Amino acid sequence: MANGAEEKERLAHSVVEYCGYEYQPTHLLFDGHDYSSDLAVLDEFRGIAFYWNRSTPKGRVPHHVEELMDDPWCEHLVWLSRRALDEEEILFVMILTHELRHLYQTTQGFQSDIVRKVANDLRRDRRFIRLPSGPMSPNELDADLFALRIAAGLFGEDQLRAFHKSRGLPRCPYDEYVPFLEALGSMLEIEGSNDQLEK
Repeated sequence: MANGAEEKERLAHSVVEYCGYEYQPTHLLFDGHDYSSDLAVLDEFRGIAFYWNRSTPKGRVPHHVEELMDDPWCEHLVWLSRRALDEEEILFVMILTHELRHLYQTTQGFQSDIVRKVANDLRRDRRFIRLPSGPMSPNELDADLFALRIAAGLFGEDQLRAFHKSRGLPRCPYDEYVPFLEALGSMLEIEGSNDQLEK
């Protein structure tokens, strides 16, 4: 297990509580294994984290993860990699809350049309023209925006701003991405579709 895993586990449970009952997974898995060269498992295990539910296939997963997925009580699983556990607290919280937001999207319903429309309009802005299209699906943008809001609530705007000056978000490490998310959040508030993001 990664160094400081017990502290990260305590932090994770406090973050879930902070987010609210709609964000409560049935299981959180802190996985200390390194799958970077294991081609027998899904690509997700070479990523930093993912959310799983029973509507998702479970082939090509490590044995200990498959055993957990086979547990009838395991309906909503958030898997966190060793890399996630090794990250500094503020990024760890953003990684976790991004996945918790996917849980919310699945269980509470998520209207992607307005996010897609606003994001597409915003990407025409010259400030954001360099951003790639790959990370721009509505579900992922919504999850990243939620993660920013929670991190700001827990760590404060100043600490969050200092973090983003030192490094980008792993999913889209462009300098323009966080300003894009902030602009997206503001535009969604104007559209009146951002209520669920508020804490």
